[in-house]
Amino acid sequence: MVGVKYRGRVLSSGLCGPPSPEVADEDCDTIPLSSDDLPADMIDRPYVMGVLKSNGLALEQLPKAVRADREFVVEAMNQDALALRFASDDLLSDRELAMIAVSQKGCVLEHLPPELRADNEIVYEAVRNDGLALEYAAEKFHMDNDMVLEAVQQNWRAIDHAKGDVLASETFMSAAVKVHWRAICYASQAICANRAIVREAALQNWAALAHAADHLQSDRELISESVDCHWQALLYACEEFKADRTLVMKALQQSGLALQCASEALRFDRDLVLTAVRRSGGALEYASEQLRADPEVVLEAVRQDRLSLKHASETLREDRTFMLQAVRIDGLAAEFAAGSLQSDQALMLEAVRQDWRAVQHADASINQE
Repeated sequence: MVGVKYRGRVLSSGLCGPPSPEVADEDCDTIPLSSDDLPADMIDRPYVMGVLKSNGLALEQLPKAVRADREFVVEAMNQDALALRFASDDLLSDRELAMIAVSQKGCVLEHLPPELRADNEIVYEAVRNDGLALEYAAEKFHMDNDMVLEAVQQNWRAIDHAKGDVLASETFMSAAVKVHWRAICYASQAICANRAIVREAALQNWAALAHAADHLQSDRELISESVDCHWQALLYACEEFKADRTLVMKALQQSGLALQCASEALRFDRDLVLTAVRRSGGALEYASEQLRADPEVVLEAVRQDRLSLKHASETLREDRTFMLQAVRIDGLAAEFAAGSLQSDQALMLEAVRQDWRAVQHADASINQE
């Protein structure tokens, strides 16, 4: 819709029937206000400017004469650079306007003609503003190390659009992983065997080691350095390192849950498991069956997290003496007592004294009492 002039009068948009009474005596045809082919001299410029200042994307609904008018298009772009997509073909191909638009919103690149999407300066400006605009650039830029890196520095996900030898370039990948460790996920096998690049990624996030070559997962110095930053790095270490008590203990200093990375033999190591459950009660889940039946180990775990009791042996959960100790630490531990003990009035009363909510775990027969 657009305001137009007719013989000096401004007619409101939407009127397209016979002339008003004031001009009814004049011989005139119906004015095509809703027509896309409305003549330029019938457009009320101040009115249209006001519309575009308020909503640049309104350009889409305006007549061809408006969409082909540089002043109107610039005004629309000042409000929203995406308005350029609705301009006439001539203005959409205007390099100067394209440069202005992509510097404000890189995604405008999607709507430009092929020759502009192949323009180095326009594409560079677009990806500086929005790295993901690389998707709409000419094919050659997807294989250009410098252009892809510029896009990645703005948004690491732009690496999705890299092609050719870019992902096999040490120079590119060295810079890319410094922007975001996830760049290693796209690297070639040769890059994943490059110690310096893998180290850079791994020190940011342990998951990068999932992509490391086998010989790097067996690199003691690299794994040890990674474990210093993230205990989870041990998940991707070779089996030899998972059986290394010193390395596992280093991981346990960060979290008891690192016990899950330990070898089966180390899960029988009582001192090591005690260290784990004192840090994280839930680590009891990864202890050997023998130690999950050890009263001292299990009580240490309960002190950290009562829910760890669900990983204790059935024998302990049926042991009245042990469960009395457990509910004195946390009354809600009664939830994991054997059914026969949840009917034990003295034990359940002890649990309720510690935490009144334990009453919900008492057998119905004693609840009635």
